[in-house]
Amino acid sequence: MRRRPLNLLDQPWIHAAAIDRLQDPTPRLVWLHARGLAAPWDAPFAWREQFRDEEDPESPAGVGPPEFAVTSQTDPDELLGWVHAYAGQVLALDESLGHFLEALNHANLSATTQVTLVSPRGFALGEHLRVGKCDESLFNEVTQLVWLMRFPD
Repeated sequence: MRRRPLNLLDQPWIHAAAIDRLQDPTPRLVWLHARGLAAPWDAPFAWREQFRDEEDPESPAGVGPPEFAVTSQTDPDELLGWVHAYAGQVLALDESLGHFLEALNHANLSATTQVTLVSPRGFALGEHLRVGKCDESLFNEVTQLVWLMRFPD
């Protein structure tokens, strides 16, 4: 089996370039590398807003991943907005992965392909007074990793 690395660091959606690789059914390992939550948070704004209750303030419009220490001066509504933005980004990743899995089905590769999704780190959302990668602390919310496996068939 030959290895064909595929670097998606600068692509906002995982599935676009990966699906192109499915056109060649030669057995191989395709390594997809995405920056995930370290990349710009570019999910549609409406995806952030769907997690917001009527009485909640609007989600932040920024696309840079948040990185700040939570202090007594931090507005709880701002923190809640970033939680909604995070949920929108996770939804974008989920949608992208769903499109990729649909493409595997369409290419008749689902029966012979294992998909493994692993993250390098978690993302702090205010626990232990940190949001994002604001320092090098190793609390559970940062060290707990995503690891999903979809086996053939």
